Amino acid sequence: MKFIDVYFSPKQISNPETFSPSPRKPALVVANWIETSLPIRIIDPVPVTRKQIAHAHDRSYVHGVLDCDLRNGFCGRQRDVAESLPWTSGSILSAARCALDNGLVACSPTSGFHHASYKSGFGYCTFNGLMVTALVLKAEKKSGELAFWTATSTTVMELQKSLHDLLLTGFVMSQRNTALHPIPRDLSIS
Repeated sequence: MKFIDVYFSPKQISNPETFSPSPRKPALVVANWIETSLPIRIIDPVPVTRKQIAHAHDRSYVHGVLDCDLRNGFCGRQRDVAESLPWTSGSILSAARCALDNGLVACSPTSGFHHASYKSGFGYCTFNGLMVTALVLKAEKKSGELAFWTATSTTVMELQKSLHDLLLTGFVMSQRNTALHPIPRDLSIS
């Protein structure tokens, strides 16, 4: 049976006072995917360490945010946000490692990365998990190429349709090529 590994943990979720759905969206999306019986397998991600986050961010900023001494991307010092951050970046790093190891698609249902800068968070983004992932993999001398597909949509239905379309067309990500290649219909992914 075909399925996509989804790296998700409830530890990625936080509840800051904000109108942004970003901190709660991963749980809603994963719940919807499970409810609609999409062929996914949920795998616990490995949280990133402070040292790994510091590959992409100033160490004093990393420690300040995680110790709740500095403001996060939500302009606050919420403990639940600080505790979720290693898991959100860990989700994308875990998915990237999986894709590199097996040459297939892996999913990290996360958001809130692209506005963070080296020494500060902005626009509901505290750390840039994409840069953390790229720099950690570079430091580990992981070879291969990854293509990151990001969903900018804010609705669960649009995200579900995107994953469903990907599964229906049977695409895999090759570690040797940046393009997506169709899976032969007789190939079973396990």
